Amino acid sequence: MRQEVHARVTRYGVEVLHGGKRVAAHARSRLKGKYTTVAEHMPAAYRAHMEWTPSRLLNWGASIGLSAEAIVKHLLTNRPHPEMG
Repeated sequence: MRQEVHARVTRYGVEVLHGGKRVAAHARSRLKGKYTTVAEHMPAAYRAHMEWTPSRLLNWGASIGLSAEAIVKHLLTNRPHPEMG
């Protein structure tokens, strides 16, 4: 952490190099503006949030009340990816 790295970016992927050695590699999406995600590259806290599926979030909102369920549904459907909601 907090160390300088170099990125090698090609049409098909991104490599992260530290001290001349590859420490991570990630495929790029072929679709403009689309994301690709490798769970191992995410912080542990973010991976834990991924366990909350859209249906689980909707059930959680419903357990609070109709308004909470509506807000959850709005957030999940008005973002490019449910994780962003």
